[in-house]
Amino acid sequence: KGASHAGLTGNMSALLEPCLAALLRMPDTDLLTLQQVFSSEIKDPLVQKMLTYMPEQQSSFLINDWGKRRYETTKEAVVAKIQSLMNSRHFLNFLCGPSTLDLDEIIPNRSIVCFSLQKGELDSETVSAIGSFTMAILQAYVMRKYKTRKYNMIPIHVFVDECQNFLSPALTEILEELRKFGLHLTLAQQYAGQRMDVELTKSVLGNTAVKIAGFNDEKSTHKEMARVMQEDEATLVKLPKRHFLVKSGDKAAVKIQPPSTFVDRRNCVDTDTWNTELARQKSLYYRKVPAPFIAPTDTEETTHPKPPAPHNLDFV
Repeated sequence: KGASHAGLTGNMSALLEPCLAALLRMPDTDLLTLQQVFSSEIKDPLVQKMLTYMPEQQSSFLINDWGKRRYETTKEAVVAKIQSLMNSRHFLNFLCGPSTLDLDEIIPNRSIVCFSLQKGELDSETVSAIGSFTMAILQAYVMRKYKTRKYNMIPIHVFVDECQNFLSPALTEILEELRKFGLHLTLAQQYAGQRMDVELTKSVLGNTAVKIAGFNDEKSTHKEMARVMQEDEATLVKLPKRHFLVKSGDKAAVKIQPPSTFVDRRNCVDTDTWNTELARQKSLYYRKVPAPFIAPTDTEETTHPKPPAPHNLDFV
């Protein structure tokens, strides 16, 4: 559905769903394989191989309808959308290639995985696409593993800062239905309902068991959080910095002041320790990716002619 989370058209669903299911079963495939499939004719060896991983009804449908004119625009749209994502080398490196993280290993080990998806380092669409893809993978994992996990369920906690960048159908479904599957979300944003429509705001505020409000200059946030926390609006307006109002379930809200132990950089490790840990992490969980092309500078092989010398000009 892409980073914009737009729903699939009927034609897209008809082609994409059987192709995606088949490529997931087929070894050594990724999103670039899907793009190649949608750029190919039905007789292409790649498409023919993909058809062998489909139920007979689906493969027969594609054999008969793949080349029909009504699907040409659909196939072009899929190819273009994948390309718009792959134009980001960060997303390309993230999604295409062998995985270095095994959820069946890191979840039983109660490992901590951090994603750095900062705007400025990444463009907005890449941030949204990687975040949404990660949430969808976790959603699929807990649903697929429910029968084996339900008797010894290790909870999975996902902390999402600036959550408006990652809001998607997968995230709202997690809020509404997947707590029983052991997947829990903690969402943070600058003000209540930031870049969220009315229905999504209701879903987030109505399906979160714990509400936390801190210092904020946004008047609409004071009003909305006072309503959902059943508190006087003036209480939120007067909250000083680094003080918070917390409401859990049907209990009355309480005011807290967390310890400042980890504020600023006072407890950070030294540079040598951090570099050693970073090298260890890279050796375990990172794979080499092609270096981006860098155009030669003027001092390298490509040179530009100098402008001609002036001839007794009085002014320029």
